[in-house]
Amino acid sequence: MKGRIGNQEHGKHGWFQHGERSYAPLLKSEAVQLLAKSYSVSNRASKLYQFQHFLEINQMGSEEILSLPEEEIKKCIRRAVLTKNEEGHYVAGRNLFYVARRFLELNGREVHFNRTEKKVLLKRKPKKIAKQHIPSREEIYRMADAMPNKGARQHARGNAITLCLWQSGVRASCLCSWLYGMFKDKLWSQPKIPVPIKVVAYRPPGV
Repeated sequence: MKGRIGNQEHGKHGWFQHGERSYAPLLKSEAVQLLAKSYSVSNRASKLYQFQHFLEINQMGSEEILSLPEEEIKKCIRRAVLTKNEEGHYVAGRNLFYVARRFLELNGREVHFNRTEKKVLLKRKPKKIAKQHIPSREEIYRMADAMPNKGARQHARGNAITLCLWQSGVRASCLCSWLYGMFKDKLWSQPKIPVPIKVVAYRPPGV
């Protein structure tokens, strides 16, 4: 049965059969075969594509890489990773780093990078920080007043949490674990604003 485009035939799981993979010539090397066998079938193709890209950036073959002295091998890894980092592809850079390291180790060649070198090479894409807005006093009080009224107690609780979060600067989970007994003495015996609250790393049960 022929496909819809030209004379290409249907594959088992899609319209057309796959041709030879671009990394197929690399598998003629026993060194690359070791790398391929070290990955699961589901990951093998993607890792071989990554290794192929590593070789292309350095314009070398797998056997050439293995014949280099350690410092030259490190230069090849740096070149590949920094190339991807400069393009903003930090995940791709880390992938090239690890696939090259595995290839070398499987073939009896180990290269060592110190902590500083790894920190420079294995960058991560900076997280995008959403636009932040620090509410004013008036906005905070409007938020407290707008708390859904599901009963007098719930409404008062919502108001208190909103106002305390703004004034105390603690997380909501921390605030909700506060108990009246933790600072009742400071509320009445030494009335002052703001109310000082001692924060400790561990609080025994019942305290």
